[in-house]
Amino acid sequence: MKKTSPESIALNKDEMAEWGQELDRLQGLRPVEASRDGLKNVEIPALEQKIKDQEAAIPATSTRAEEVRPDCFQCRC
Repeated sequence: MKKTSPESIALNKDEMAEWGQELDRLQGLRPVEASRDGLKNVEIPALEQKIKDQEAAIPATSTRAEEVRPDCFQCRC
């Protein structure tokens, strides 16, 4: 089949239309990619740090709770 034959031209037009649709689909994913990047690079690391900070505070909070606990029992008597 020649490159300039009507069949070849029609096939190329169909192929161009398909690639145009694929381009539109991929461009539509840009906001999703931006959201993913924001989560991956900013929000998740911030939340992980917050978790580490909270976990680091657990021993001190537990110790303080144990220190206060006897006082609570005295108040009920």
